Amino acid sequence: MSRKIVLYIAVSLDGFIADDKGRVDWLSGHDDTLSPDEDYQAFIKDVDTIIMGRNTYDQIVKDLAPDNWPYEGMDCYVVTSNAGPEDANVSFVTTDVFALVDELKAKKGKKIWLLGGARLADALMKADLIDEYQIAIIPTILGRGLSLFKDNNPTLKLRLNSAKSMNGIAMLKYSKRH
Repeated sequence: MSRKIVLYIAVSLDGFIADDKGRVDWLSGHDDTLSPDEDYQAFIKDVDTIIMGRNTYDQIVKDLAPDNWPYEGMDCYVVTSNAGPEDANVSFVTTDVFALVDELKAKKGKKIWLLGGARLADALMKADLIDEYQIAIIPTILGRGLSLFKDNNPTLKLRLNSAKSMNGIAMLKYSKRH
């Protein structure tokens, strides 16, 4: 049995993962002081590998956690067209992302978290390589921004495995329907 690729991500009610300036400071529920940490802690226990796009990586190291890499001890891959500076926390991958996914799924281990990158998530969704979709719907309508998925999507039928609400955030967990 191969490992699973899980897209675990938050979106606005109108389907954006970042506002039109690339910011994610709107990611909260009714009470801005509460965090959906409980669900994240349960999720991250089953993950040992992370794949992300270059913009997501840059946002983590420049804005979200500039002084503290939050994924210590995990195998982290940044899919990019230009590798950039050396970083002991990640491996920059400039080759075929589909080959990387095949290679990672063939290795023993826990789940593989598709952390972010709209282009990366869109490409893997279109190739039907995402096994689980765990989507947190934030009670905010942005009106514009960076969409999770682009146009010309295939029809993918999914099975709702669970739905729960915490602090106004709806957490939906889907898997592929066979």
